[in-house]
Amino acid sequence: MPSLYIVIAVDTEGPLEEKLKDTFQRINDYYAININPSIKNLKNLQNGNYKIPKYEKEKIKEILNPHFLNTFSNWKELNKQTKFIFSKKFRKNYIDNANKEIIFDWYCLDHINFKTNPRKRDLGHHKVYDKYIKYVNKNNFGDQMQWHFHPIPFNLKANSTGNNINFTSSHIEILTRKIIDRNWFPSSFRPTSSIRTDLNLFLEQWIPFDLSNSNIKNYEIQQRKNSRITSVYGLDNDSRGAPIDWSIYNPDVLDTRKKGNLKRYIGRCLNVISYNLAINEKEVIAAFQRSKKHNTLLSVTLHDFRNITNEVNHLFEIIKKVGHKFPNQKFYWSNTVNAFRKCIGLRKQQISAKIKISSNILHINSKNKIWGFQPFLAIQTKMNEYIHDNLIPDSETKWRYSFDKESIELKNIKKIGIAFNNLYGSTIVYVADITKNNYKWKVNKYN
Repeated sequence: MPSLYIVIAVDTEGPLEEKLKDTFQRINDYYAININPSIKNLKNLQNGNYKIPKYEKEKIKEILNPHFLNTFSNWKELNKQTKFIFSKKFRKNYIDNANKEIIFDWYCLDHINFKTNPRKRDLGHHKVYDKYIKYVNKNNFGDQMQWHFHPIPFNLKANSTGNNINFTSSHIEILTRKIIDRNWFPSSFRPTSSIRTDLNLFLEQWIPFDLSNSNIKNYEIQQRKNSRITSVYGLDNDSRGAPIDWSIYNPDVLDTRKKGNLKRYIGRCLNVISYNLAINEKEVIAAFQRSKKHNTLLSVTLHDFRNITNEVNHLFEIIKKVGHKFPNQKFYWSNTVNAFRKCIGLRKQQISAKIKISSNILHINSKNKIWGFQPFLAIQTKMNEYIHDNLIPDSETKWRYSFDKESIELKNIKKIGIAFNNLYGSTIVYVADITKNNYKWKVNKYN
């Protein structure tokens, strides 16, 4: 019998500072209203008692919801929440129809290549990943690590995000270091904003699963209603035209919002508590209704630097209320990979490869067809540079790479990493330190 699979995709970004002056600066940035930062003025704005035009008054009340302002500003505060979220005491409060505890997927962000850091992000590779992977590995709830990415903005501020992934090579640098340093590679992606053609085609090479569809009914009306002076309509979270029935689709090569012939699978993902693009009772009803005929993926997102308990309570109350209206339908907590598998009907497939370096040529021979066009090749030089290059395709399962003066010679390399996903969404990563005599490939296979 078809069922509903619910995924909680946490945008995992680490601490975020929200001082009083930051809050009032955002009000000025968003609505060109300059108000003196004070607790009294903040409370008046939250209560709607500050004398400003009605339209701005209502919008400011929404963004000043205490839930949005009360962020965890350091790791000490955030680790306290994380420890609780990974406890049985917390998880057992949210049980699905299989009597299983709630699951989270941690979509991890690396804050790199910024010049300024106004909101005190934890800058550097693996800073956020390393905090959460130890909890995922220590516990056996079924949580997974996945990939979240903010394109680097032109202003190089760590609290901003861009729209052009090719402004820097940060996305390539992040994945290269994750392979070499952590023996890890993602199978799913969640964006911070809209996916344009550059990111669409990049993801298509390696990542099977994508939670980027945030389209809703009357999307354009709501987006125009929520517009700010600093925003341009259609710039952020632009999923116009994408399915709103909780179906999964393959995107078009030129427009990721349209159904097309690419291989990647895109699922729908809405915010939990938000003044924009948020889950609600009608949306959950639609998901349960669809699950009468089809296995259905319902995914939601939230941030780790806010109160996760509040958001999960809000979500679970909606699910329980709607679930009573569908007594014959089952819902199950799921990680992203398993939910896509169930809803698409992917067939299980073995994942492995034979890898060798003969003379100066790297040979990769996969046992079965892989998901993308080629494995991801990562290289760490002896000068501690991390680089990526394309392979030479010989067939759907065989590739080569030439280490030479036109690329990079073996004598200048410390480590080589190779990663790919298969058609089932399983992941495998190989890493070898070729400076060692009789080196061996360290293998990490998961999903």
